[in-house]
Amino acid sequence: FLIGASILKTTISPTWNDIGQLAAIIILRTMLNYLLLRAIEQGNARTRI
Repeated sequence: FLIGASILKTTISPTWNDIGQLAAIIILRTMLNYLLLRAIEQGNARTRI
């Protein structure tokens, strides 16, 4: 929901600063999601052993 709000804000008043902030937020959230999924998978693999 937060990414959607950021996208709507950027489409209403797009400045390069807003677009850069939106890109940074999307990249950070994608990286965090990837790292969390990887940690969960490693945790699941350890509990199966």
